[in-house]
Amino acid sequence: MKLIIERIKTNKVVLILSTMILFAIVYGLVSDNNWGGTNSFSNNEGRDITLTDYTINKLYFSITTGCLLGYGDIYPITSFLKSIVSLQVLITIIIIAL
Repeated sequence: MKLIIERIKTNKVVLILSTMILFAIVYGLVSDNNWGGTNSFSNNEGRDITLTDYTINKLYFSITTGCLLGYGDIYPITSFLKSIVSLQVLITIIIIAL
């Protein structure tokens, strides 16, 4: 019985991490004009944003959303993107509840 419970816990962690990575990829495909905040993905600091910074920012947003944390420094502006973010939150809640 303990082995089954440990497997379920391990599978949940893997599933949540996979969901975060999947949604980071989805967020990478969305235009930067759909985002707002002080730490948005656009060049708001007067410097060139490297591909590494861009990728880390998308992953950062996905992780904070997937952990149901959400700092508010990056947020979606359009209704379409808000629905995608809400979908990520709902999927995370369902995984945790199972």
